[in-house]
Amino acid sequence: MAGGTGTCAAHGGGSITLALNAAESRVQAAALRDGETLFAQEWHVPSQGTELLAPALADAFERMRLSLADVRRIACVQGPGSFTGLRLVLSTAAGMARALGAEQAGLSYTQLLACGPLLP
Repeated sequence: MAGGTGTCAAHGGGSITLALNAAESRVQAAALRDGETLFAQEWHVPSQGTELLAPALADAFERMRLSLADVRRIACVQGPGSFTGLRLVLSTAAGMARALGAEQAGLSYTQLLACGPLLP
């Protein structure tokens, strides 16, 4: 995953929540289980997010020895922000949710910014 930065933590069993954001010129993904961050990754890709997101998620899950089948909730920023970035994460989230039978939730980027940083 060239160009990415991130953090990770040890993991156990249970369902995973995946959070996605591409409201600006970066793509962000985080996986959490029971309030613990399993991984958080950010890529600065102003024009290549479409080619990056799905393979990067697959790689992150593989590196952390996690299964995409354990994703039970997917939250993604739904706006406001970059049309292309939002379309990317919303369509990825919708496709994954349908394939995995996961619940979906939309997040307001403005409200998230008001909360301050959620991850280091």
